[in-house]
Amino acid sequence: MTMTVGADSADTAPVPGTVHLVDLNHSIQARHAGNGDIILNPAPSSDPDDPLNWSPRRKLTSTICTNLYVERSRTTYETNQP
Repeated sequence: MTMTVGADSADTAPVPGTVHLVDLNHSIQARHAGNGDIILNPAPSSDPDDPLNWSPRRKLTSTICTNLYVERSRTTYETNQP
């Protein structure tokens, strides 16, 4: 059994999980960033606790806290090894 490489309908089908991120014609019914062409996927909700709605300062604080926790856990683990 041999397989040939050619252009068939399977080659032009979109990859599963692929989403459009740019909508130049504004023809897709999705939330766009401002009045631009960029589609927001996932679209932020109206909930202020949604991480997509966080201020840059809150995102930075969360990232720093996570990194400190991971680093502290790593050093504690390495210190307790025989």
